Amino acid sequence: MAHPHRYSHGRHDRSQHNDDEEGGSRSKRSRLEYEELIAKERLEDLIAQLGNHSTIEQHETVQNNVHDLSMVLESEIPKFKDAIIEVLVACASERPDKLRVYGTLVGLINLKNHAFVGEFLERLVKELRTELQSGTSWSNLLCTVRFLAELVNYRVVAPASLLQLFNSFLGVTLEEGIPQARSDFFVHLVLASLPWAAAPLAEKHRTELMQLLSSVDSYRARRSLNHVTAVQSLAGQEDWIDSLWHQIQSLAKADWREKCSLRFEAFASMLASPDAVCHSLPAAIAPQPHEEASAAIGSSTSSYPPPRTVFRLFDYTDVPEDGPALPGEHSIERYLVEEHLSALIACHYHDRKECAKALLSARFGVRVPLPYMITELVMGQMLRLPQSDLLHLFYCSLLIELCKEDPETMPNVVAQATFSLFDRINGLNAECLSRLAKWFSYHLSQCKYQWSWSDWTDECQDLVFSHPKLVFLRDTAQLLVRFSYYDHVRKSFGPRLAPMLLHDKPPECHYKYDIEEDFSPEVVQSAQRLIDAIRERCTPERAIEVLNTLPVPAGGAENGGPNERHLLLKVDVFFSTLLFLGSKSFSHSFAALAKFHSVCKALVPLDNQAAKLRVLASLYECWRWHEQMLIVLLDKLVKVQLVDCQAVFDWLFGDCLGDSGEGLLPKQELSRCYSWDAAESTLSKMCKQLARLNEDWAKARQRYDSYHEKMRSGTAGDEDAAAAQKLPTDQSGPAAMLVDEDTPTRDELDAKLDRLEKARQELRLLVACLLRCAVWGAEGGGIPSDEACSGSGDEEANERHLRRLVYERSLACLTMHYSDVKPAMRDLRAQPPVAAHSVAAAQKFCNAFFSLSD
Repeated sequence: MAHPHRYSHGRHDRSQHNDDEEGGSRSKRSRLEYEELIAKERLEDLIAQLGNHSTIEQHETVQNNVHDLSMVLESEIPKFKDAIIEVLVACASERPDKLRVYGTLVGLINLKNHAFVGEFLERLVKELRTELQSGTSWSNLLCTVRFLAELVNYRVVAPASLLQLFNSFLGVTLEEGIPQARSDFFVHLVLASLPWAAAPLAEKHRTELMQLLSSVDSYRARRSLNHVTAVQSLAGQEDWIDSLWHQIQSLAKADWREKCSLRFEAFASMLASPDAVCHSLPAAIAPQPHEEASAAIGSSTSSYPPPRTVFRLFDYTDVPEDGPALPGEHSIERYLVEEHLSALIACHYHDRKECAKALLSARFGVRVPLPYMITELVMGQMLRLPQSDLLHLFYCSLLIELCKEDPETMPNVVAQATFSLFDRINGLNAECLSRLAKWFSYHLSQCKYQWSWSDWTDECQDLVFSHPKLVFLRDTAQLLVRFSYYDHVRKSFGPRLAPMLLHDKPPECHYKYDIEEDFSPEVVQSAQRLIDAIRERCTPERAIEVLNTLPVPAGGAENGGPNERHLLLKVDVFFSTLLFLGSKSFSHSFAALAKFHSVCKALVPLDNQAAKLRVLASLYECWRWHEQMLIVLLDKLVKVQLVDCQAVFDWLFGDCLGDSGEGLLPKQELSRCYSWDAAESTLSKMCKQLARLNEDWAKARQRYDSYHEKMRSGTAGDEDAAAAQKLPTDQSGPAAMLVDEDTPTRDELDAKLDRLEKARQELRLLVACLLRCAVWGAEGGGIPSDEACSGSGDEEANERHLRRLVYERSLACLTMHYSDVKPAMRDLRAQPPVAAHSVAAAQKFCNAFFSLSD
């Protein structure tokens, strides 16, 4: 068959030839663009991967890589200038573990191309301004300022301009009517960046540096320390700014020379060359005024970082004498090592294996007992209040990986840290005690459940029920049952310790209506008929008929009328039977609740608080030996709206607050972690529900206002106008909203607002309940000594321990949801829901709460 183009006209042939030429040129351009893209990505990868996994042995290799990359970038800047600047800016603000590597790289480039470095600094300062205005990443802001300070060492940034930047930050301390969290952050920003440029600043501007430190010291003298109560995980911890101030003073005594940093000395003479151009930073870099910053930050979920205390677990006596000495707690080397290790965690937290390798291969200019400092840092971050920076499970898995990477040292150090915390557990915050039990149980589950429990058996024999040591071991034991099984855990603890920590019965469902001695024969027979009916797959209507055959229980007027007592009995029998029949697994229980959901709703009216409490009491009586099942089913009951959040709080805390009612959770159960897990989960659900309703109402209000503004201004679209003309004549004004399905009517908007107000009121009641619990706990009189706690019958010491635990867990529960509960706490601060003699305790609690931000 002949080729079709052979017989085409000449014009067509020439057109085809031209198309071929254009196609070839397009292909050539595409190939060149592709090659350029590959080269650009290769440069970006070279910059981003510079100095990865460097160890002390690889220091010279990294030094050569930095020099080689500077030469490569110098030749590629004319072609890929914007891409190189973009990557360098990202690395400067997001890789705090490699500031000295990138600082040296920029310093070397500055020797040959100071114009490029000037543009880079402009972009970096622009990024700094963005971070100051947005308030969405304070860690990136700190990293950026530290990088600018690091550049002073390489004659890239003028020391005077850095001091000017620091003084602009300290100007925040002179503002009036601002929260301490704002001034604390900027003071910490200056102090935390100063060690990176301390030596050149002291050499060239010592007087100005001393004036800056004098301003910081003046601020320290007048700042409040109310927050220490709320954020101190272990008794005796030092405030973060006070601790850093002492470390800066230690640096000053050493003539501003620290020994920890590893810089590339081979470039020292090059970087000191007079050819290097010192760039000055713009003078207009300053924090926004508080009102503008509050508007920007308040529109997002972020706020100023809360204050902290410094976690200290080891001192020089805890490390081996034949190894490197542990730097003192106020030495600048201790701070710099901890900051570098924290930076490694922040950069590698997405991969626990890589994180463990990076931590154990960290390099410094001085020898330090690295396993001890890593363990102390990870423990401190895991126990940080009000909450950890990362997931609790990450820290648990990281410690396991560290033990795997260094099996000779790390397991012994972790065990030593555990024994140290157990010895000091009386000073450990109750919230941190619960986290410690969760970590310890997970750690043992990964280590074949091996531990020398006999070391703790003797000292636990005479302790009261709510003593922190028994609380820790009891929570650990219950969590170990989840990872393993009851008999194995009981055997591991031994015959002396197991009875104090584990329930007498294995974690099984307890059905109380199969014992005629405890109930009348009629009740037991009706319960059995209900079991038979459900097993025969009866309908919900048939289940209600069986429940109606229950006899009306006798009782006085204090137990409610006959109808009320009969309803509560039906609720108890039905839910106890349903939970018993679904006890095989979570799925069986969920399926049973779903099938008979209509019966549950009929038995538990929305306005009957006693019926809701009876449901929760039945749940506790069935599953009191299985805390995990209890927590999961409680969560399910809230999700399917059989009980509300207020009922859960009334059931959890009613006994300790002296409320009347049957079936309330015994207050001694508040010493178990499951009760507070339930409280925190319930409060979290309420906060999320309120956030959803708030967002829904705000969007509806915006649509409503926007549509009516268009109708008033006459800018509605043709379709809207045409649709409005089709409305009946009596539907004008607000009725015109019906033309837009997404625009709510006024009645719908009011209904959304009513739901929002009800949710706010319910959250206010939950917060008030926790505030009352905290006041009840504060009236306990503080921490009892170990000597006062001897004797299992010492009810006073047991009560004081329980009150202290309730106080600390209530405060932690609220501070973990600080931004959500803050409006409710402001209302309650003015009128505390407590008796007159407890107002002072309530105000003290509120001061500790608001110190995190105000």
